[in-house]
Amino acid sequence: MNKYIAVKVGLWLFVVFMMAGIFGWDLLNDMKRLSIEANIIESSNKQSHDLHSLEVDLHHCIDPVKNFLVTGDYRLEAYFSQLHGDLSAAIKR
Repeated sequence: MNKYIAVKVGLWLFVVFMMAGIFGWDLLNDMKRLSIEANIIESSNKQSHDLHSLEVDLHHCIDPVKNFLVTGDYRLEAYFSQLHGDLSAAIKR
């Protein structure tokens, strides 16, 4: 009788440890996938910041051109040329 109880307890513990191992393995795979997705999101976020920076630089260049076209003031043309050079340098980064 004691043998049967020991076998039943042993099998029950074996099943519990196997299930814990399977769930642990699944959790490790989920963590690995989440890590990969986090790296993708981080890369995308960095690209988004770079695009926003480029957008701000473009907007700073558009305003003098817009003012030059509206007013015809040639001093703004020189300012635009300077900004255009700065923007070209920013794009090369």
